Amino acid sequence: MDVQSLEALMRMLADQAGPVFAGLGLLGAALFWVLRSMGWAGSGERTRVVASARLDTIDDKLDGLESRLGNIEADIEDRPTRAEMHEIQTMLARLEERAQARANQMVAIQASVTRVEDFLISLSRGSK
Repeated sequence: MDVQSLEALMRMLADQAGPVFAGLGLLGAALFWVLRSMGWAGSGERTRVVASARLDTIDDKLDGLESRLGNIEADIEDRPTRAEMHEIQTMLARLEERAQARANQMVAIQASVTRVEDFLISLSRGSK
């Protein structure tokens, strides 16, 4: 039912039956329009009844999806945030710098030990 035919019906009801019946007609038309938009009345595509077995299958699939979604949400909650990842990267860079500094110290210590060993070896040879 389009707007023009609804207006014509309302005018006819108001002229012939009075404003009360026109109001009831308008209320009925509005109720019909609401029911039609919900798929419960009027011409057009009818709602289909879904078989119980099909509903069970859909329900099982939905349960599976809910379970998978729960697992994904739990996994995401356990992962570090962007700020935490930045902090981890910063700490790792600092550790690498410290390790490099320790390696440089070890090279210097090794050179000192080698000099002391050479000195001691030369002393021991010179004393014989």
